[in-house]
Amino acid sequence: MIQKVYENIYLNSVRLPNTPLKSLNSYIITDANRALIIDSGFNTQISSEDFFSGIKELGIDIKNTDLFLTHLHADHSGLASMFQRESSGKVYSSINDASYVTKMIQNSFSDLFVMSLKLFGMEASEDFFSSHPAVSYCPDSAIDFTYVKPNDIIKIADFELNVISVPGHTPDHISLYDPNKKIYFSGDHILDSISPNIAFWGDEHPDMLGEYLSSLDKTSALDIDIIFPSHRNIIKDYKRRIAEIKAHHFERLSEVLGLLDENGSKATVIEIASAMHWDYRAESFDAFPNAQKWFACSEAMAHLEHLKSIGKISSSDVQGIRYYFYNA
Repeated sequence: MIQKVYENIYLNSVRLPNTPLKSLNSYIITDANRALIIDSGFNTQISSEDFFSGIKELGIDIKNTDLFLTHLHADHSGLASMFQRESSGKVYSSINDASYVTKMIQNSFSDLFVMSLKLFGMEASEDFFSSHPAVSYCPDSAIDFTYVKPNDIIKIADFELNVISVPGHTPDHISLYDPNKKIYFSGDHILDSISPNIAFWGDEHPDMLGEYLSSLDKTSALDIDIIFPSHRNIIKDYKRRIAEIKAHHFERLSEVLGLLDENGSKATVIEIASAMHWDYRAESFDAFPNAQKWFACSEAMAHLEHLKSIGKISSSDVQGIRYYFYNA
């Protein structure tokens, strides 16, 4: 379903089957001879029908259309291969997130995280990831990416869209900002009514939550009238929303510290995650689908690692399992 949200900007609502997110806001910016699409949807028939029917409804020439990926997740990148087979346009991405997309396509993405399951205190198994979106809904063939970096500018219609680096939700998440129009395409960096998942991305990214909080401060310093997020509602009062998201994570940090205390000041990630409050509807944590267990444990670990980075707690790996405890 196409909805005009700004002059020359349209929201194409792309359904996302089998996920609590329900849909993706894929934005299409039109010009007389060219178009730019921001994010795609899952590599599924339902998502592809919505994605391509929106392009057709607007009457734009897909051959003269580019695709901008805010980050690696399959609900944003899943149709990039299919798009590139139909279009002569570019597929823009940050270089590091593009490398993860390539790993998803090569079926090696889950290999990177099997070892993390053991760190969480869970049984390490590749089968655990069989229903993960990165495996189920990723692009189906290699993509010829056009890499963009911070402060690059993409021009379309009368927009000058600056590439903004906002790591946190993923290691190399990027957004688009037009300082003259005061509009901002946030991807999953800032969402209304739901909080972006901040996950553990390995010890090469030791404090993703800290990076995310810094990225929120960077965005808060910009002059923005409208944020166009990838899910849920368009955001007008962005400083209020940023403050709410930061408050959510500070509450999470307090919750994690409290649970660590309840566990005798020493606990694994799975012990903390299974006791945390989650909005996902299920009878118990054990009843979560594997993908949701993964997201929950990974977010719990991101908070634990941030507490470690600011000196509140420490950790020790014993036979591949990470234990967190209060500093002596």
